Amino acid sequence: MKVMQVRPSHIDSYEHLFHDVKADNFLLPLRNPIQDITRKKLLEKRLQRAIGTTYDPEDELKKHYFYASLPRQFDEYIWFDETRAVKPLSREEVKCAPGTFLFNM
Repeated sequence: MKVMQVRPSHIDSYEHLFHDVKADNFLLPLRNPIQDITRKKLLEKRLQRAIGTTYDPEDELKKHYFYASLPRQFDEYIWFDETRAVKPLSREEVKCAPGTFLFNM
């Protein structure tokens, strides 16, 4: 496992837009928004970053961004401005939780 620093968000992305809200985190209802104008302003397709088990900062735009319209794709959106890497379980922790994994370590 390698913990990597993620680059700042692309200027045309939802992530960049939400970062500028200056809130640590929030829940954004999209199916039944508190104000319909919020949903309407978010309908325009923007870049959305997706990082899974791999991350390639050298080719980030091509490999990790896609165009999305959040209100057309999701009922709710949860925003966390900062996160950190998940810490893997040790072998001892895995042994204490039998049946948790589909494979043996």
